Amino acid sequence: MKIKYIIFFSIILLIYSCIDKTAPDLPVVVITPDSIMEISPIAPVYYKITATSDEDLTGFKLTSKPSIFIRDSSFGNFTHEISISSKIKLPQIVYGLSDDSLVTLIFEISDTENTIEIEKTLKVVRGYIDVLLDSVTMTSQPDGFFFYSSADTAVYAYEEGMDMSNIDFVFLHDNQLGYIFCSPNANIVKEKLLESEIEYSISTQNHTKLTSFLNTSWSDINYKTIYNLSVVEEFIDGNPSYGVGLNDLYSSQIIAFETYDGRKGAIQIKNTTKNERHLEFVLKIQKP
Repeated sequence: MKIKYIIFFSIILLIYSCIDKTAPDLPVVVITPDSIMEISPIAPVYYKITATSDEDLTGFKLTSKPSIFIRDSSFGNFTHEISISSKIKLPQIVYGLSDDSLVTLIFEISDTENTIEIEKTLKVVRGYIDVLLDSVTMTSQPDGFFFYSSADTAVYAYEEGMDMSNIDFVFLHDNQLGYIFCSPNANIVKEKLLESEIEYSISTQNHTKLTSFLNTSWSDINYKTIYNLSVVEEFIDGNPSYGVGLNDLYSSQIIAFETYDGRKGAIQIKNTTKNERHLEFVLKIQKP
């Protein structure tokens, strides 16, 4: 009987000694840089991923919240160590992301036994999401002006006390200066309205920068062109006392601008009819 117990416990010890009592170690993964990175459609970011494991490394997966990025790949020749560079590029059009939105990247590195997840944060920066295209018709009557808001793509006739918080441009006509496209706080707007005994305070109006956009075609202006715009403002008829804007507008003329809230864009004049004081233009502007 004693011999049977000895044999039994010997078998148990033998089985126990054959069992690996430690779970496999997780892969060791380092992803740099570690800081929050800024991203745009024209400025991708790069992460360096290094990983080591006692087991064979089998694959890499990238997902995100919200779900913008999805990448899934395997390491063809299994290895215990990898070093790769991952390029993260934001699509030109991303719906549901506002200014300064944060995106969480989820990196997954797997070996034959385990998967480790590491999260990184991206920040979507202003004005990079998309370009809004709008077609506008403005008509100025002898006793009035028209005001354009790119935020709601609407044209307004001026009325005292109206909400001017979203107004980006003013269109008016002067017998000597011709058609004028100017900033809402241009002094000439105040002067022309005073001729009709309408009070207008330029100190409370938005300031829009405007300048001629030369040596380019309208079809070549895209989100990248607009992002790279440097708008050095011009004065109406070259006279600072009139305020910021351009006059003597002509068909096919292209104007670059930057609104009070930092959005940049371009305008192409399509048609001017002097007798009817009529202006048509198309607009490309970074979305708010």
